[in-house]
Amino acid sequence: MQWHKELKEHRPDIPVIVVANKIDENMKATSKKFKFATERGFKLFYCSAADGTNVVKVFKEAIRLAVENSQKPSDDFTEEVMRTIEYFDEKEKAEAYKKESENVSNKEEEKA
Repeated sequence: MQWHKELKEHRPDIPVIVVANKIDENMKATSKKFKFATERGFKLFYCSAADGTNVVKVFKEAIRLAVENSQKPSDDFTEEVMRTIEYFDEKEKAEAYKKESENVSNKEEEKA
């Protein structure tokens, strides 16, 4: 599948899960094996948003994998760039907040 090839090319360490949705419409789907997931060793979840089957389980697993992946050191250049951008964004926000707080304090002092 093209999307997977591109994903692995640009973000090789990103975790992947596969979700078969709408099982409430065809329960026979839960007995099927999906070649794409099986060949790659991906976790496969059978889900129904309509009746809630495994929805929470899928989100918990996605969050667990995301947190686990974020704590691993990365050799991924894109990841390093994104973390650097995030660092500077947070630094800029903190400086703006500090400046705004100082302005509010100065205005309060002027009134007193």
